[in-house]
Order: sequence, then structure tokens, then C-alpha cells
Amino acid sequence: MTTFNQTQTSAITTLFPSRCRTLCHWILGCCLLLASLGAAAGSLQATVDRNSISPEETFRLTLRYDSQVMMDAPEFSQLQQDFDILNTQRSNQFRSINGQNESWTQWVLTLAPRHEGTLLIPSFELKGAFSEAIEIKVQPGSGKTPSSSQEVFMQTELQPETAYVQQQVLYTIRLFTRVPLTGLNRSELKIDNVQLKQVEETQYRKTVGGVDYGVVEIVYALFPQQSGSINIPATLWEVTAPDHSNRTYDPFGRSSGKRLRLRTSPSTLEVKPKPDSYNGYVWLPADALQLSEEWSGNPERMKAGEPITRRLVLQGTGVLAAQLPPLQPGDVDGLRYYPDQPQSEESLGTSGVSTRKVESYAIVASKPGRYTLPPVVLSWWDNGSGRQRQLTLPAREIEVGAASAARLPATATPEAVTALPAEEHSSADSNLPEAGRPSAHNRSWFYSTLALAFLCLVLGMQWLRARRQLRALQPQKTSPYDQLSRSDADAFKALRIASGKDDLQALRQALQQWAQIWWREQQQQRPVAQRQAMAALPGLCLQSPPLAQSLQQLDAALYGGHGSADFDGKQLMEAVIALRQGNSGTPADEPLPPLYRSH
Repeated sequence: MTTFNQTQTSAITTLFPSRCRTLCHWILGCCLLLASLGAAAGSLQATVDRNSISPEETFRLTLRYDSQVMMDAPEFSQLQQDFDILNTQRSNQFRSINGQNESWTQWVLTLAPRHEGTLLIPSFELKGAFSEAIEIKVQPGSGKTPSSSQEVFMQTELQPETAYVQQQVLYTIRLFTRVPLTGLNRSELKIDNVQLKQVEETQYRKTVGGVDYGVVEIVYALFPQQSGSINIPATLWEVTAPDHSNRTYDPFGRSSGKRLRLRTSPSTLEVKPKPDSYNGYVWLPADALQLSEEWSGNPERMKAGEPITRRLVLQGTGVLAAQLPPLQPGDVDGLRYYPDQPQSEESLGTSGVSTRKVESYAIVASKPGRYTLPPVVLSWWDNGSGRQRQLTLPAREIEVGAASAARLPATATPEAVTALPAEEHSSADSNLPEAGRPSAHNRSWFYSTLALAFLCLVLGMQWLRARRQLRALQPQKTSPYDQLSRSDADAFKALRIASGKDDLQALRQALQQWAQIWWREQQQQRPVAQRQAMAALPGLCLQSPPLAQSLQQLDAALYGGHGSADFDGKQLMEAVIALRQGNSGTPADEPLPPLYRSH
């Protein structure tokens, strides 16, 4: 068998000497090439600039692959379990020294720890090469109390830490630094079930532990919308501070510095529901509240048919404009009210949110006489003293005189016209001077003026007509007072629709609108002596105890944090229907008890 193989191989070599030699050379070259590629396979190395950091510091991770890589890259997503990847840079580099060529691909990542403890940078893989895992020690922070080694630290303050629903709470964040900062970025503060406004941002200097610090202070006004424990999350601040460990000299003065990531400490705000002792018509917590009035003229010198404007000014601190209720003047027989759109404005400062609301309406008396404007009363909750207070504009007497003579129409009776005899007319004409007699020139001027006046009248009427058509095409803005012109049936229908939905705020508004219309119609049907000078909904609640109970449950669901699940709109509608049918539980002829009890 061996002889046969040798003979056969010799025969093949003899027959195909050139082809066999070429094939052997080709196979040998492939083997050498594969061996050289295996020997030149790149290695993957991982290094960090620091192994021990604080929670607010960042560090750099460098991965170097000793070969040129055009498309591939290590998988960095596994880092996100313990680190935030702030920046990633990639570069391909080549170097030749004394004929020795070297090339590599490098990735530089800027990382920030997500929590304290011993963290692990995992092993990375690229083209069959693996890097070594690296441990990073994140030392615990020093809390709110600064030490002499701290260059930058954060503080937070919550005032007060316990509040009522819708009460203003001031949340302050302070950044202390004793080194110059070249950059500052902060995340947006978001808190669930809280309406917030940034009211102030200031910078100043303060000495802490004998060390002078620059302070950046931001103040937020928080208005919690439901009771219970509300978590205020930590906010992230990124700053750039000088890097004293970098000894590299830059002749151009450029220095990237070191990036610090600072987080505020999470806080908890305890929110209490509206106190049971509060019996005001609207829940209104505020730090301070003031009510005043302004007049466009002297109310003691009013004239019948002539308007005078009354302005009710409500100013508050620690309260939003949307929280201020409408100030409703009581109806007075013989006086008509023409309200204007309420004007509200908010200002922000160190004390939080300050609000000013102005309600204006013109008053017109239909006849002379003496009228009494009812008092304007508003209950509110004093956050400072923790008790209910009351604002009152006392009742005002106004005197309305007769209309002035200039406003009375001048009419002449036929007897006065015919009283003069014909002789007096003729003698009067004869006694006129020559210049006083009408001439042809004066008559032409008179007719020209009359024609011009007629033309102006026609143009004015056309202009008014076009203006009305333009207003009809534009959307009309309606105020709460415009809705008083709606009929009781329309308002009751809107209330019924709102009671079948889960929007308690819309139901509260629909109830308020219906009550205003129903109360006004009810008061107009009473004799003047029996009319009640009070707001609509409180007056109806005094007439109907079931309505008062349903309103109390509605306010508890709105402001007490119970939600719409604990409120039954069916009971509210039954109370309203009973009131409309005259079955309120209080005799119609029985005088109503006083709205505000004396103590």
C-alpha cells in the first residue's frame, strides 16, 4: 500500500509539476497570513482616572483597543445600572516612532455614580478581546452640615413642613460654593398634586463655619392640591469647578475643570385637609388678606339715571388669583348693577405669591331716594394664627337726588306757543337790527349746515350697523355676571349634566351659577322688607338643610382629599329639585336666620 501511494504521488508530481508547486505555495501563504492576523489581534484595556469619589463627583473611563475599528464598539448600556453616562468620545489614532507603527481606537466616557457604595464597572468585549472589571468606591456624602473640605454643597428648607390643602408652602434650595464655578445646570422641579411657582432667584455671600461662601438661592411657592403625604423629589444640579489635580499647563488659559453632580435631599410635606371648624362659604387659606372699596365719585351725591362706579379691591399674600372668590353685592330694589370683567394680577417675591383682584360695576338708580348697600363679607383662614377670620365692608347709605335739568327733555306746550299775539311777533321782528334779520346768505349757510349734519348722521348710522355685524362675527367673551341672564331651566339643565360626571370642580361651578339665578328670582318675588342681603348659595343653604349637607360633602371631596368616589351627586340633585319645588324643609314665610352668627 505504501509503495502504491509513493508511486502514485510521484506520478502526479511528474504529470503536474508546476500546478502542484503553486498550490502548495498558496496554502502555505494562507497559513502564514492567518498566523500573523492571530498574532496581531488587538487587546482591550479599561482604565479610570480615579477609583474613589464622592456622590457628587464625576470620573472618566477610558477603553483602548490596540487596532483600528471603524464600525464596532463595546456595549456600554450595562453601565447604566449604577452610573449615568454624561458624555462619550471616540477617536482613532496612529503613531510612528523610528519606523515602528502603532494604531489604536479609544473611547472616553464621563460617568457619574447613581448611588453610594462599592460599584463595579463590568468587563467589556470587542472582537473577542475582553477588558478587566474595575471597582469604584463612592464614599458617603456628608449631608447638610458642611465641613472645611467641602467646596460645594447643597441645602434645602421647607417652611412650613406641615400645611393645609391649598396653603402656600415656601421651598428653598441653596447652593453653597467657595470656589468659582464656570457652569451651572439644574433639573426642573416637578411634584405630583402640587401647583408650584418659582418666586425668586438670588445670589449673595454667607459665612458658614468661618468660611466665606457664595450662595445661589431659589425659592418655590408650593400649593398642595390634596391632603396626605407629598414627596418632594431630589433635584440634580451640575456645576463645573476648578480641577486642582490637573497640573497640565495650558498657555492659552483653557481648562475644562471637573464636573460635579449635586442632588438635593428628598423631603416630605404633610398636608392636612380643611379643618372641620371652618364654616366659610369658600375654603380660602392665606397669609394675609385685605378688602377695600373705591368710588369713581361721591356716593352721597348721586343723581337718578347717572352711573357711578364702585370698585371692590381684594389683596392677599400667600394665595393664588384663582383661589379668590367673586365678591357678590346684594340686590337692592331701585338700583341696577352693570358689572365689568374682573381684573386680577399676581406678583412674586420673597413672601411668595401676592395677588390683587379688582371687581368693578356701575350703579344706576332708577329714581331719587335713600338706598342701603348691604355689607360685603368674606371668610378666610389665617395661616399664621391657624384660625378663621372674616373681612367685612360695612353697609353703606347712599343718597340719590333728582336728575339734573340738563338731562331733562325740554318740551313746549301748545298753550305756550299760542299765548303770544300776532302783534307781538310783528313788533318783535320790526325791532330787530338789520344784522339780526335772516338774509339770503344766512339761509344758504343754514341749509348747507343742515345737509352736512344729515350726511354725518347717515354715515354714523352705517358705521354703527357695520360695527354690530363685526361684533356678531367675533366670539364673545362671557363673564360670570353674563351667566346671570340665563334662565333657571338652562342653569338647572347644566347642573344636572355636571352631576353625572366625575368633574367635581365643574359641578361646583354649575351649582354656583344655578344658585345665583334661582336666588335672584326668588328675592325679586318677595316684598322689599323681606329680601335677604346675602350671597346666593349661602342663602339657599339656610333654606334647605339637605342642600347645605350636600354642599359640605362636595367641598370635603374637593378640598379634603377624598376624591369623587366618596361624593354622591344624586343626593345633591334631590336637594336642588326639592328646593325648586318648594319642599326645602323651611317654611317660605319664615324669616331666614342670620348668615354670620354673633359671638
